[in-house]
Amino acid sequence: MSRIIPLVLFILLGVLLAVGLKIADKKTDIPSPLIGRPVPEFNLPMLNQPDKILGPQDFQGAPYLINFWASWCVTCVYEHPYITDLARSGRLRVVGLNFRDEPADAMQWLG
Repeated sequence: MSRIIPLVLFILLGVLLAVGLKIADKKTDIPSPLIGRPVPEFNLPMLNQPDKILGPQDFQGAPYLINFWASWCVTCVYEHPYITDLARSGRLRVVGLNFRDEPADAMQWLG
């Protein structure tokens, strides 16, 4: 009897895990209230070309990823190589928006 209880618990745990994975597999879409809505109006200078202004009209016609980053952001250091690889792959246009940062600090961080 004492050997059966751990076996039953192990089987129940396996069933729960299988059910959980099946449910998680059905939820591959990430819900967002922003999908299908227009990009808010903005006009921002480009970091490396301050005389060129970027706005929503520059993003029409193709999917893109907007990545908010800053030179003071610890997590940005780790994600930057992956986002750079994604941008270089050509599969998706990547636009980086420098957030609450000095332009000189941002340019030094990118260098």
